[in-house]
Amino acid sequence: MKELDFNNSERYNTYTWFKSFSNSTYGVNVKLDVTKLVKLTKDRNESFFINMLFIIMNGLNNTPELRMRLINDKPYIFDDINPAFTVMTKAGTFENVRFKNTTNYMDFYKIAKEHIEKAKNMESITKKDYNPTNTFDEYYITCTPWLDFVSLTHPIPDDKSSQTVPRICWGKF
Repeated sequence: MKELDFNNSERYNTYTWFKSFSNSTYGVNVKLDVTKLVKLTKDRNESFFINMLFIIMNGLNNTPELRMRLINDKPYIFDDINPAFTVMTKAGTFENVRFKNTTNYMDFYKIAKEHIEKAKNMESITKKDYNPTNTFDEYYITCTPWLDFVSLTHPIPDDKSSQTVPRICWGKF
């Protein structure tokens, strides 16, 4: 990660204006046609979630502004951001799953599948640090495939650093 200098930037006024807000987040809701991805996923007997996750991760990481974070009141940009998503466990609770991102599809798919299966089979959550507060090199992603919705509000802590982490969710497709 690299610290950014907005003091001498054309973005200075915008940066200081939004930095003064108690919650400077925006929410954008879009409808996507995923027909081709659904077909490909079924034809290959793969996970739609993992395939969609791979596409989203690459799209987000290809947008420099979405790799920017405000950490301890200073702006940074990361070279690459990692996925962080929720998985329903056997215990009926959600577990946060994290792993190092890779742009190689086969590696990404294998790593994601392993992490998902491990989380699904958890009988209980024993981690002391369920959701670390210093993991700003992530995109927070979730999926609620049983709900058809056009908008969703994510819980966001008061911590300004956490507010700069994009949150993505999709529903029924």
